[in-house]
Amino acid sequence: MTPRILFTRLIVVALALGVASGCGWRREGPATGTKAGTLRQGIYETPMDSVVVLDRDLAVWTGRNWSSRSKIAIQQHGARRVANSGLEVVVEIRNRTNDPLTVEARTTFYDAQNLAVEQASAWLPVNLPPQGTATYTESSMSPQAQHYLVEVRRGHRK
Repeated sequence: MTPRILFTRLIVVALALGVASGCGWRREGPATGTKAGTLRQGIYETPMDSVVVLDRDLAVWTGRNWSSRSKIAIQQHGARRVANSGLEVVVEIRNRTNDPLTVEARTTFYDAQNLAVEQASAWLPVNLPPQGTATYTESSMSPQAQHYLVEVRRGHRK
């Protein structure tokens, strides 16, 4: 076997191992969410009924659990109908650090066809105590709201 063929085979094996191990891919956000902007068949899909953490230094999902480097974790999230027939989203966020932390969250509501029924809400600060939790809530006024997407980012200092 010539050195060139051996080298080519080693490259092929290395690439195959990298793909099989998920090399280069890192999930964002909670276990129930998906990577923001998932590309499928040439179209970017919006992950419905999920929470996406936009800053990698806030939450690192390893594919099986939260990395110890994660500053926050999404404990749970869900939605319920409210009196005006709108949809209310509730997200519980945990601070995994020993320092107070501020994050910001916003919500976009979608109808049954996954089309936005309102513009995304304003970014709202969520103040997290050290090793504690806080709850973010947002309500839609549209009775057509069926689904939601909550985005969480690092709080901005003024």
